[in-house]
Amino acid sequence: MIDPRHQTFLALCELKSYTETAKALHITQPAVSQHVKYLEIEYDCKLIEYSSKQLSITREGELLRDFLITLQADSMNLQKYMKQEEDQRIEISFGTTLSVGDYLLPKTISDIIQNYPMYKISMIVSNTSDLFTKLKEGLLDFILVEGYFVKDDFSHRKFSNENYIGVCSSNSRFASGDFDWSDLSASTLILREDGSGTREILERILNENNYSFNSFSKIIEMGNFKTIKELVRRDVGISFVYEAVVKREFEQGILKKINIKDYTHSHDINFVCLKNTYYLESYSKFFDLLIETYKKQQIV
Repeated sequence: MIDPRHQTFLALCELKSYTETAKALHITQPAVSQHVKYLEIEYDCKLIEYSSKQLSITREGELLRDFLITLQADSMNLQKYMKQEEDQRIEISFGTTLSVGDYLLPKTISDIIQNYPMYKISMIVSNTSDLFTKLKEGLLDFILVEGYFVKDDFSHRKFSNENYIGVCSSNSRFASGDFDWSDLSASTLILREDGSGTREILERILNENNYSFNSFSKIIEMGNFKTIKELVRRDVGISFVYEAVVKREFEQGILKKINIKDYTHSHDINFVCLKNTYYLESYSKFFDLLIETYKKQQIV
């Protein structure tokens, strides 16, 4: 547990408003100000400042925020780790994106469960934005994500590097030949929902080529790859995914890679946990097992 004044400071860092922080915590606005003032005296530095009537966190405030986020998460995990001493089982709770959880990890997790029974594994699948929120709240030990994040704010290691490609139906006019981005823009683009790492990657790629989602004739958003692949198979539109997501459909010949002129892109899948967490060694040990098992499967 952390001090209520620290909780107030964390809420203020997130909401950037004394009024909204007071409402969220069901305390008065003067109480919020008193909590912050106490911490600034305690740490002998400014934590909050205003510029053009905009609240911002100082560098010292950011350091305190990051420390408190890790401390709060570690405090929540302490009870779990104390129980592990009793039953001799190692509980691991982590999250992955859809690309990773549904297409890269199933066989790896299966092998670990069968060969390393000391691990009690809990894995959730969600979008990148939601996973980072759960990580900061202490609900997950670590996450495996492909989205962009501020690497200086977290401990991280590369899990794999995956090709990111355009795909279409085998009946599409894009199934053979080479195409420019201008050719693709006349199509319907089928993509993941806002908050998805694969969506953010595509958005940045388009921006680098002076295009955007609005450049396409129509946009369809879907929350899972199964539906996206079915729509692409029926030639409703095109999409962009990791090659591993459509490996089976490529083998079956029902989906095809779109050859885009002067385009190749791959992206790292990253193991991410809170910076300076007390349990980093434990998380890293499991990640070492995860990546070792995964790499062995790629060789077979």
